[in-house]
Amino acid sequence: MKKKIFLLVVVLITGLSVFCYNSKYMRMYIYVNFINEKSSLENYFFEDTFIPYRGSIYISNNILNSSDNSTFTSIESIPDNLRTMYDFRNNGSWIKITPFLFKAKFSDDSEIEVQVNSEFENKTNAEKIALIYLEEIGRLPKLFRKNLETVSIHKGYENFGGGNNNFVIHHDNGLELKKYGLLEEIFLHEGVHTSLDSDHRSSNAWINAQKSDNGNFISDYAKQNPKREDLAETVPLCFALKYKRDRLSDDIIRKIEKAIPNRIEYCNGVFENIN
Repeated sequence: MKKKIFLLVVVLITGLSVFCYNSKYMRMYIYVNFINEKSSLENYFFEDTFIPYRGSIYISNNILNSSDNSTFTSIESIPDNLRTMYDFRNNGSWIKITPFLFKAKFSDDSEIEVQVNSEFENKTNAEKIALIYLEEIGRLPKLFRKNLETVSIHKGYENFGGGNNNFVIHHDNGLELKKYGLLEEIFLHEGVHTSLDSDHRSSNAWINAQKSDNGNFISDYAKQNPKREDLAETVPLCFALKYKRDRLSDDIIRKIEKAIPNRIEYCNGVFENIN
């Protein structure tokens, strides 16, 4: 009975909020600042464990920001050739097209190939689109870019993706995320998929850390996908605790440290091994 009552209250509040603030900006604001953070009451009604958020990407838009140095230095056009790219539209598929191609260089001597879907009409437009994302990608610590070889950019509001040495970007969604300062946080998440999953996601030490946190997760998304998403949901927040702690509120710090102390210890070991 208490769960039904709670659900009714949440539905009424959420419905009223969307009715009163029916704009893209306010819907995003409500999602980021209200819906993502789970209340103590909700944890009481629904969880036997402590899971403070729905998705870790939206906890803070300040883990990395424009005050952080970007290692991105230059972009140059290279000959366009056939590529196989993943596109999340239409339920997701691998497509073979000839995109506009560029080489992006970074001051730490790394390079990536940028593949911009030919739907962006011409190479001048494609370069402008690519530049929107390369500055933010350059702010990622090298740990999150170490296996990144390509970036694929399409139109659409679909999610971003990471893995296969690649970032997948859907530009319409990217513009919305940029508006709210969340691009770097998205790339931190996808950077874990691209550069850390293969070494850590299935390691015995990581799995033991998960178990030692007694069923707690940082987010619903991590709990629902413990093998696929827990590492990517967790590592960026551990990075924030260790290196950008002053950018997190005391409440956020308390919730992260309460939910996943053993995972934090694991992540700190990963960070120390690269220094």
